[in-house]
Amino acid sequence: MAARPLPIDALPAGALVSPTELAGRWPRTLASGLPALDGLLGGGFPEGRITELRGERGGRTTLAFRVAAGLSREGRLVAVVDGPDAFDARAAEAVGVDLRRLLWVRPPPPRAAGAADALVRSGLFALVLLDLPRAPLPAPADWVRLARLAETHRTALVTIGAPPGRGPGFCATVALSLRHARTHWLGRGPGRLLAGFSAQVELVHDKRGRPPGAVRLHFRAPEPFPEAPREDSPDVHGHGRKGPPERPWERADGRCGGGLGPGPLRGSEAGGLP
Repeated sequence: MAARPLPIDALPAGALVSPTELAGRWPRTLASGLPALDGLLGGGFPEGRITELRGERGGRTTLAFRVAAGLSREGRLVAVVDGPDAFDARAAEAVGVDLRRLLWVRPPPPRAAGAADALVRSGLFALVLLDLPRAPLPAPADWVRLARLAETHRTALVTIGAPPGRGPGFCATVALSLRHARTHWLGRGPGRLLAGFSAQVELVHDKRGRPPGAVRLHFRAPEPFPEAPREDSPDVHGHGRKGPPERPWERADGRCGGGLGPGPLRGSEAGGLP
């Protein structure tokens, strides 16, 4: 017996989507500021989707901070859910993050997913960085809920720290893996200085249809010896400075200095350090 055609007016609400609405659902991208990586991702990290960063820890955090830096410079808000209690404000500022536009949340490990849920649900943040604790990890139902919330509120949710098979999995639109990280030094012995590091970033999967690929990124550390202000140099109000000079990691506006020095942590995709 042939099946009877279903009348259009009998279809459930939302079953029919116009081309205009469908185009509006396609995720926009948030540029990382690294041309090679943005090219690999078709413009950058997807907005309103989950991106999973796998692999070696230091490089994953730096990549996430690069996206946060660009958004904060545009005046948009970003949030960090610090599950392992390891967030370094100086390292974030060294990459270029405006700490005035960043919310740092330190929940108990069992409530890390709940904190991310609340931040995404608020709709205030362009980016929520979920740095997962070692245990306990979110359940599969938590990832489904977070993916739906991210799409509803057009928030980019970037996850770090999930062991293989325990992360967002199929709920992640993009999965990146950092491999073969290498630290570069200036000099030898105990007095050597950090010059930077490099890592290969592989696109493991992308539900938007981007083909797998890989790029190698190089990051240069800030200047290790910033010039200390003189005792008679003017302060931020134009008055003469009294007392000892401020320490290199302190600034007159009350914010922490960045990393090993005040300059931004720069990245490139060409061979060698920039």
